[in-house]
Amino acid sequence: MGSCWSSRSTQDSDSIIDISMDPFTDTTRLANIPVPIVCVIGGPGVDKMRLGKNLAAEFGLTVISCSELIRLQVSADSERGKKFKKIMLKGRNIPGDVVFKMIQLKMLEFEAPVGFLLIGFPRTKHQARLLRSQIRNPDLVIYVWASRQMLEDKMSGRIVANERFDDTELAVRVRIRKFLRNVEDIIRIHKNFVTIVDGQKCFNDIFQACYNAMIYEGKLTDEEKFNPPKLISIEGPTLKKRRDRRREWKKDS
Repeated sequence: MGSCWSSRSTQDSDSIIDISMDPFTDTTRLANIPVPIVCVIGGPGVDKMRLGKNLAAEFGLTVISCSELIRLQVSADSERGKKFKKIMLKGRNIPGDVVFKMIQLKMLEFEAPVGFLLIGFPRTKHQARLLRSQIRNPDLVIYVWASRQMLEDKMSGRIVANERFDDTELAVRVRIRKFLRNVEDIIRIHKNFVTIVDGQKCFNDIFQACYNAMIYEGKLTDEEKFNPPKLISIEGPTLKKRRDRRREWKKDS
């Protein structure tokens, strides 16, 4: 998907994008919202959109895709969309505050959602902190892991096919690098809620792993848990306690 954030220090006039919000819009009702919030994140090319929509359909959740929100603006050819397109063609990221406000506004459109499944969000430490502080921690973050080589191989096909305007060789390389640089910060912030699945398997296997994670709310056994190479431990105390309780329940049953 297209990139979603850049450091404030690197922003120029092209990055100053206003997302107007009605002064009477009450965003506080999103704080501690009682319905489930599931995030599906992963590098470019891991098929997050298809995966997220299939999971949402299975559980009756409302899908909000960071990439789709941005691309709708671009396709509308609005002034905002033109700025988005210019940024994306350079392989850079849409500012995090802008993306977060778009997510907020989209969530507010639904009066009585069963729950939300956010695709491609959060994508950086800044976005993860905004989600935690201005809404709440997600119930589950599914990280669809794939190696850098796998991401590059998957995206090379999209570059050749010319499926999207920002799938240029330079932009793709930058997006992969930025994602891999940022993902560990996201995991640190939401470490008690993260489940990692092997995104290098076939789609059906990936979907089943994600489905299991949602059924058990991330409480997977050591045998079920996937540990990718060269990634920090996500063994937070809360997740460990939940897993221990599940083992005890299995013994008693």
